Amino acid sequence: MKMNQTWMSFSLAAVFALTAGQVAADQTIERSVDTSSSPTVSIEIDSGELTVATWNESRVKVEGMLDDSVETFEIELKSMESVEVVIEDATDRRGSWGNSDTELTIYLPIKSRVSVEAINASVAVSKLQGDLDIEVVNGPVDVTDIEGFVSIETVNGPVRAMGIEGEIDIESVNGPVDVDQRAGDKIELSIVNGPIDVKSSAKDVRFESVSGAVDLELEKVERFKAETVAGDIRAVMQLVPQGDVSVDGVSSGVRLTFIEPLNISFAVESMTGDIDNDISDVEMEKGKFGLGRSLNFSEGDASAEVRINTVSGNVDLRRD
Repeated sequence: MKMNQTWMSFSLAAVFALTAGQVAADQTIERSVDTSSSPTVSIEIDSGELTVATWNESRVKVEGMLDDSVETFEIELKSMESVEVVIEDATDRRGSWGNSDTELTIYLPIKSRVSVEAINASVAVSKLQGDLDIEVVNGPVDVTDIEGFVSIETVNGPVRAMGIEGEIDIESVNGPVDVDQRAGDKIELSIVNGPIDVKSSAKDVRFESVSGAVDLELEKVERFKAETVAGDIRAVMQLVPQGDVSVDGVSSGVRLTFIEPLNISFAVESMTGDIDNDISDVEMEKGKFGLGRSLNFSEGDASAEVRINTVSGNVDLRRD
């Protein structure tokens, strides 16, 4: 009998949360549901400004202002382990993060697993001890102090991910990307257009870039793989024994600085770009008729490998 009463109470709470969530737009709202201490929270928002904050309560609360374009607001308790929040605009009145009056803050347990899907909205998440997945079509993304895996996909807008302690995967079509990764074994970036500025302690670093300067400050690297078309690459790293670096560029300039000790074999090729070697006395060799330049040499026990190939970009190798 006690079990039935508990289940009935839970069911009524879930229904009440959903029904109470149906409010008129252009209003100040505050709704909450009780959860476990580490629920999965799914958030969908069409437009406006969304802030996700954490606390030590086992409860999800949504508060703030809804624009008069909002057609549906729901906070639904699927179970004590799962919550869905939906803020949906009328299709013909969908705003943008710059002109919508929707401004919401969602408080959730600090150990939640969070996913956010946004169309025209700014998204900010901070102080989370769980995995974070964000997809935004248009609008800035700002995440800070996250202890967990961070995945961000955006079409248009800047991405800022600071104080991350976990693996990172970022895909961006247009906009600058700024990352500070304090812990986590891997970072993977795929950027079409926009500068990349990364400070990372990851052992495995991989990125693809079409256009935009890439500036990387790395620590002890085991694997580094870069593919770029037009953006220049500047990277500082300490390559560990048996480490591997692979760089492929078209018109990109490549400047790699390696922190001592160096135990590396280098193989560099470029069709028309110059190769500047500040690590050793070995000089670049030119092919017949001036086409094709190459540089091959080793430092230390040569247990690690560096391979660089460009079409027209210059290559600059340095030691620190």
